[in-house]
Amino acid sequence: MSDAQPKDRPPFRIWALGILAVAGFVILFWRGPWWFDGAHIRDANLEPADGVVITGFRTGLVALAAGIIAGMGLWYTHKSHRHAEKLYNHSQEQFNHAREKDREQAELTREGQVTGRYVEAIKLLASQNTTERLGGIYGLERIMHDSPKDYPTVVKVLAAFLRQKPSKPMRQVIPIDKQAAFTVLSRRPQRTGMHPESVDLRAAYLVGAVSEGGNWEYANFGGANLTEAILVDIYGPYANFSGAILDRADLHNSAIPGAHFNGASLSATILPGNLEGVWLWDTDLREIANYAPDLIQKAYTNEGTQIPAAEASQ
Repeated sequence: MSDAQPKDRPPFRIWALGILAVAGFVILFWRGPWWFDGAHIRDANLEPADGVVITGFRTGLVALAAGIIAGMGLWYTHKSHRHAEKLYNHSQEQFNHAREKDREQAELTREGQVTGRYVEAIKLLASQNTTERLGGIYGLERIMHDSPKDYPTVVKVLAAFLRQKPSKPMRQVIPIDKQAAFTVLSRRPQRTGMHPESVDLRAAYLVGAVSEGGNWEYANFGGANLTEAILVDIYGPYANFSGAILDRADLHNSAIPGAHFNGASLSATILPGNLEGVWLWDTDLREIANYAPDLIQKAYTNEGTQIPAAEASQ
């Protein structure tokens, strides 16, 4: 405190200059008329003409002093304003820096929390207990919604879980934990401005799987067993398989009412016997495994749909 006080006071030389300026003004106000026009002003017995000269000089001197004082006031005000502006800018920089630090710290904290949740979910997914595996799956779904950064990783992890081969040959529908993973992937969120995340389910065993959501755009079901699967979207108008790969996939006895397979790859695919209301725009059907002349009569096709010549001629 004792060191800061002298810095806030004007320096001694400023006080000295101020006193000299006031003294000089008083002396000039008193004797100035005679110094500048002494030849026309009497020293004693002043006449009215002398008073006019003296008054004019002193009035001009006062006006000059007032102008100088006003100019100094403006200069001081400008200097104070610049100083205040610098202080404000400095405080704003400090505030923005602190806010950025807080944002970075909050982001690090959030990422740490997400990482912790992710690790716990993966541990549960690897559990031998079905209930714990379900908890891990739904924990990953929450992360997929909360963290766009971790969205692709979660999709890959759940798809890899579904691609795991059964320990024993299976002839029944998929177990409850894999059904949960299939459901979570089917209702994964669409990211604005992002290409739909591809889901790799090649050769996956998905017999009797039920798709609650319908987001299968660009998914890869190559060689997957989708026998008796129910591929609908209970949240929207249709299941979307546009651009998906279903080469060598088995959809025998599956239900796909109103599904969109526009532009999908269906080489050596076994399709359901009933394609009523299914969209097959720009789809090549010439190499599907169970092609029959009346298979696509009730499906929606366009000029880009490729079918065998025999069917096209009918």
